[in-house]
Amino acid sequence: HTLQALYERRDATGRLRFQAYRDIGGLEGALAHRAENVFAELPADVQRSLDRVLSQLIVIQSDSDSISARRVLGSALGDTAAHALVEAFIRARLFIGELNDGRPAFGVAHESLLRQWPRARDWALDNRRLLQARARLKRAASRWVEEGRRSDHLLNPGRPLSEALEAAQRLSDDLNDEERELLRASQRQSRRRQLLRVAAVVVLAIFAGASALLALLAQRARDEAEQRREEALQLSDFMLVDLADKLRPLGNLKLLDSIGAKALSQLEGRPEAQMRVEDLINRSRALRTVGEVMMAQAKLDEARSAFVRADAVARQAVSLAPGSPDALAESGIAAYWLGSHYFRQRLFDDAQVHWITYLDTSERLVRLEPDNAEWLIELSYALNNLGAIERDQGRIDAAIAYFKRSAAIKKIAIVKKPDDAMLRYKLIDTLSWISSGDESQGRLDDAAAGYAEQIGMLRALIAAEPDAQAWERRLATSLLTSSRLAQLRGQLDSAAQQIDESIVRLSKLTAAEADNKVWRRDLAHALMEAGDIAQRRGDRATQRALLRRAESLSRTLRTDAGVLPAWKQLDAMIRLRIVETRIIDGSGRAADADDAISELRGFVEAAPDDILNSIALANGLISRGLGHQHAGDDDAAQADWREARERLALHLAKAQTPQLLLSWVSANLLLGDGEHVAVQTTWLKKIGVRDPATVQL
Repeated sequence: HTLQALYERRDATGRLRFQAYRDIGGLEGALAHRAENVFAELPADVQRSLDRVLSQLIVIQSDSDSISARRVLGSALGDTAAHALVEAFIRARLFIGELNDGRPAFGVAHESLLRQWPRARDWALDNRRLLQARARLKRAASRWVEEGRRSDHLLNPGRPLSEALEAAQRLSDDLNDEERELLRASQRQSRRRQLLRVAAVVVLAIFAGASALLALLAQRARDEAEQRREEALQLSDFMLVDLADKLRPLGNLKLLDSIGAKALSQLEGRPEAQMRVEDLINRSRALRTVGEVMMAQAKLDEARSAFVRADAVARQAVSLAPGSPDALAESGIAAYWLGSHYFRQRLFDDAQVHWITYLDTSERLVRLEPDNAEWLIELSYALNNLGAIERDQGRIDAAIAYFKRSAAIKKIAIVKKPDDAMLRYKLIDTLSWISSGDESQGRLDDAAAGYAEQIGMLRALIAAEPDAQAWERRLATSLLTSSRLAQLRGQLDSAAQQIDESIVRLSKLTAAEADNKVWRRDLAHALMEAGDIAQRRGDRATQRALLRRAESLSRTLRTDAGVLPAWKQLDAMIRLRIVETRIIDGSGRAADADDAISELRGFVEAAPDDILNSIALANGLISRGLGHQHAGDDDAAQADWREARERLALHLAKAQTPQLLLSWVSANLLLGDGEHVAVQTTWLKKIGVRDPATVQL
């Protein structure tokens, strides 16, 4: 009913709007809307039978205001008008028809209909006392019969008996013989005792009335509070799951941030110790959504604080409901984001701790519900993350094993969810890691073919979802990666074509979302790579112009608080290239690179196992050494090249990627030790690397 109501209120472009969801009153409001439409189409005589139908359906507990429903035999309806009303509601799927011991019966499809449909709710409010009295009568009759029809189990004189009599009179069709007999026996006893207990009855009636009133008021207050809490829970759940998942591909950080903050504000009013499991899950979702936005804005301290809180709240939900798949899933996702925070800072050990927790949780979910595609997807993500750690620490074989397991699981999930575009996007991500592994192991043809396939898959996804800015960004970075590989292979025309498209796409993204620092970082990187291509083509003027643009972007990122180390490293690499161009033009000197070299050394010291950090430092030293050589200071040049060789030598035992060996060969050739790297030089040429002595910064 909700989906139909939302569909009827779609806008001119076919989109389902959150405003429409609010207008219809949410999930339960859609049921009420549907019921009212069906009722309005019925003839007047059929409409008048609603009271009779509701009196059979609605049950109010004798000691509370809680409204529920029961199954009713069709024979209890009596007249044809009531039958017609029930049949109309069954056709509209608001009621459910069934057989009870071979006899036709019916009931409501959703009990919330009785609470949310104004006609049913108003009728229940108007007849609440009678319904409660009927429930008490049925319970009293059952107990009276079970106790051997003893007189001490008869209805007491006064309100209990009078309300039961009134209920019997107005709802007589719903009484059985035992209940009628109880009423008669109670009346006889009441008449015998009436003269003797008038005063006591009056006092008891006063106290009973006051007690009932207070209980009614308290229960009503609890019901209203519970209803508000349920509405807030439903709204939070919609915002943090359905709406947020729709917004993530769009890359709209402001809207995503407002959703997280709004949901969090609704949940912050109650202490966590008093929250239900569902509330805790939504609180964790809200916190990690806020952290996700903070991460994209390079506010690392705020992001970590949000992720730590989300992780703690999710763990609390699991402790309250250890077997709840939703609580387990949220705990795993919170662990993922906390690990991602550390991974982006190249703190691999800390990231691995949380990502192993994510893996364990995902495997537990798959064991609980092996046919649930969502848990297969989470397991594939967890494997992907651990593969990324292995890759960045030079353990390529282990990384590829993780990536291939992840891809295989995603393909199984796609069979279960063939229309899930986000799942296909995540498969592309995993395939890109496999191609990256191929590149690291020297299978450059396989890597190039893989990157081309992934670019084609991304173009198809974007054609179907042109507003998915996050996917647009991924296409731009995939083009950048493919361009860098083409440059490594000496295919400069192809490299230039791809990097130009990447720059165009990233420029549009940054213009649309100026606050997104990740996209600005990507654009600076693409401009730097384009400058490298221009340099290899001998176009120094274009190189200088591109590097100036790149430096203007990286400079703003460098000055922001909490910026990621990888972003600072990119800024240092851009500044080194600018120094190199100035040295060649005669307007710079090697010492101008000292600050950037010092920063790169700091990154290596902070994460000595990170091969990419060591390659970046080695390339910077090679570049500064060339500057010293250009100025005639051979001793300083030799010192830089020796340090570059020593830095790289520390990683050769566990990894020999083309990028690592290219820098290694360059340093040795500059030191005049070409024979020492003859084997590596031959291998680089064999796998397709062109001009291995060219320094790639």
